[in-house]
Amino acid sequence: MTHINILMVDDHPIIIEGYQNVLMATKSDDQTLLIDTANNCDTAVIMIERASKGTHYDVCFFDISLPGSQDGKYASGEDLALLAKRVLPNAKVVILTMFNESFRIHNIIKEIDPDGFLIKSDLTSMELADAFQQILKSPPYYSSTVNNYVKKTITSEVYVDDVNTPTRIVGYRSGDDWFDSQGAPVQDPKVFPYLEYEGDKNIDINLQVAIQPENVEESVVSNSNYKYMYWNIMQQLAHHTITGCNVNPGDMMASGTISAPEEGGYGSLLELSWKGTKAIRLDNGDQRKFLQDSDTVTLTGWCQGQGYRVGFGEVTGTILPALE
Repeated sequence: MTHINILMVDDHPIIIEGYQNVLMATKSDDQTLLIDTANNCDTAVIMIERASKGTHYDVCFFDISLPGSQDGKYASGEDLALLAKRVLPNAKVVILTMFNESFRIHNIIKEIDPDGFLIKSDLTSMELADAFQQILKSPPYYSSTVNNYVKKTITSEVYVDDVNTPTRIVGYRSGDDWFDSQGAPVQDPKVFPYLEYEGDKNIDINLQVAIQPENVEESVVSNSNYKYMYWNIMQQLAHHTITGCNVNPGDMMASGTISAPEEGGYGSLLELSWKGTKAIRLDNGDQRKFLQDSDTVTLTGWCQGQGYRVGFGEVTGTILPALE
């Protein structure tokens, strides 16, 4: 017989009762469940600390929104989860919450790395039962909302070598009158007040585009830089939100095409080939006015400083033949 010690923390007694009933009704025949409950941070802390000195919990369930501790040290289930992971390192930590915002999900996974993460609105009795058994045997278990977030999360390797921050520049002066004598972009006509800014807002990020035909080496066809943006990212954020459109921490903003002033830094193949009127010569002698089947395009970005480089990974795509 396997004895499983469980702690459930939620400030709604009917929720705890529901969890208990589901787990007791669906447990394996060889499992005995011993369940303690708490409805606030103070009680939960006492139980966790007591367990750390005696019989440890095997599984701890934490709601996020809870009455905080009287000393102010523990304000939520997240704080309790971190305590449990510290003093009960072998316990499976499970987060159950109504919060389904992407930034909350991101922070919980990053800071707590729970063995189970369940959004209450996703749960059915059967899913809770299945989640419990999987968390015991092969964690982690994420409910559908969390899984969808994880699948959509875009990540890239960032390589850092003795670097504190990306290179921030005071604009860039090149040809014509794109930039003033202080290096700041000249925006003409004058922008609306909500788009005005002070200080250094351009960021020096190198951008490179390469084309690789099938079975040959790639050829770099464009070298541009994020510093050539006419509208800096602060202005784009202000313009996006001025009418009330929400932006959450962790949202991704796309700049669009970024072209350098010179021909070798144009940001699209349409510009590079001048609307198909002149061909681009690749290193192997091939020419391109437009992409062809099996061509692979790779976009790479990085910051270069004095003796260090910060790489932001690459994005690669291959042109497949049209379906017949």
